[in-house]
Amino acid sequence: MSASHQLILLLRRAVCGGALPDEPLQWKELVRLSALHKVESLLYYAVKDVEEMPDEAQRALQKAWVCDIARDTRQEYAANRIQASLQAAGVIFAPMKGLLLKYDYPLPHLRYMSDIDFYIRTGD
Repeated sequence: MSASHQLILLLRRAVCGGALPDEPLQWKELVRLSALHKVESLLYYAVKDVEEMPDEAQRALQKAWVCDIARDTRQEYAANRIQASLQAAGVIFAPMKGLLLKYDYPLPHLRYMSDIDFYIRTGD
């Protein structure tokens, strides 16, 4: 089984539950692929209790986990400030995409967001 296939199965495990893949995990490649696709925290959530996780993989995934929590906290703070400013100005808006979808994940910071999207009515 390829590392890509393992990653897909592990991401599904993180969101839906389920067993680990039967074959030995390709840790180095899993960490590389998860970083490439910005899903390190989601991968860590799926494997955090695996005793056979190499120290290097655990350190890399834990670092990403902490960074993602900090990023999500900053984004949530910014989104709240933006929404308050828009409301105070009487602008009609709606939060979109990741800002809403992140609450469908087991933990909000597992949904990587690089920006915050709002729909603002034309003319506002």
